[in-house]
Amino acid sequence: MVVAVALAGSGCNVDADGDGYGPGADCDDSDPTVYPGGLEYWDRKDNDCDGAVDVSPFYRWLDEVEPNDSLFDTCGPGSGQWLGPLAPLGFVSYLDGRIDTVVDEDYDRGDMDCFGFFLATDAVLHLQILWPEPSADLDFVVWSEWEEGAWEPFIASFAGGPFADGGSSNGSLSSDAPIYLWLSAYEGEPTEYEVQLWTTWATGEAEP
Repeated sequence: MVVAVALAGSGCNVDADGDGYGPGADCDDSDPTVYPGGLEYWDRKDNDCDGAVDVSPFYRWLDEVEPNDSLFDTCGPGSGQWLGPLAPLGFVSYLDGRIDTVVDEDYDRGDMDCFGFFLATDAVLHLQILWPEPSADLDFVVWSEWEEGAWEPFIASFAGGPFADGGSSNGSLSSDAPIYLWLSAYEGEPTEYEVQLWTTWATGEAEP
């Protein structure tokens, strides 16, 4: 009589990361956040094993609606286009828009886009702006009410060159206070743009 003995841990289908899928189905059996059908987060991983990284139906896609023009010093409550809440932690909000005309030296004429939104929870805000027209000098400011009656910009680019490296707030923002994004092109050709907005927990802050 022949007795077959299975040695623990020697099988080919052992689920090494404990996410319910073995190496035959799991595209990364060393990471429990990666498995077929998983939630795709903004983490540079293919969480759902569909071959696409950081692409999810849970992301929020927004489109610019004209008119939403406001001068820089009037881009605040009651101005521009209200976007509502950003996507929750782990997901990304994409805003697609267009600068139709370049502003003049005094920033009092031209296409100046103003957007208002708020965070889904207290968090650090991250922002990245991309545009296809290389000649456009796209200027932007993100500002909010840090304290009662104290409005301050915290992400901005007036350096005279393309900005596409991303930026983040220097502290955790409150979900109670609205945030405003102001965009214009100071020189060059009009351009389309895509703004990516996402949030992370503040440094040292425990996740719930």
